[in-house]
Amino acid sequence: MFPQEHKELLQITLHSVLGKESEIHSIKAEHGGSINDAYSFKYAGENFFLKHNSYKRFPDMFKKEAAGLSELAKSNKLVIPKVITDLVIHDDQYLILNHLSSIPEDGEFYETLGTGLASLHCITSDQFGFAEDNYIGSIAQLNSKRNSWSDFFYECRLEPLVRWMYDEKINE
Repeated sequence: MFPQEHKELLQITLHSVLGKESEIHSIKAEHGGSINDAYSFKYAGENFFLKHNSYKRFPDMFKKEAAGLSELAKSNKLVIPKVITDLVIHDDQYLILNHLSSIPEDGEFYETLGTGLASLHCITSDQFGFAEDNYIGSIAQLNSKRNSWSDFFYECRLEPLVRWMYDEKINE
């Protein structure tokens, strides 16, 4: 359960972003994350999803996640949650998304998913990487541009992960 003060600030933020004055209600804790608290709630007759964690531990995590989700949404081939807003309140950070309902795994589910993922991989660029660093789980993830996929994968994915695992083992 998040603090009443934060609930009131979230309501003010939603009013500002959505242009609808209402109250947050039907708050329900959701399962799934290991580093984030997750909730679903209603505001102005709409369903939303809220992620919460520590800004001190994971600076700008949700701002970076919002940027990544917005970039993924440009493909129009997959259903990507719409970013409503991200905000920081004291030492806490929040990400508010529209709530996505589960889709039944019918006969076309995996074909549609595969086609959507393939379309993302058809987007090309002169370099490999992303405009900003972000996170993979709780680990800071480098996205510096590289001229080759192998350099990017080694220098920005494998090397930092191996370094992180080594440092974690040393500190046990």
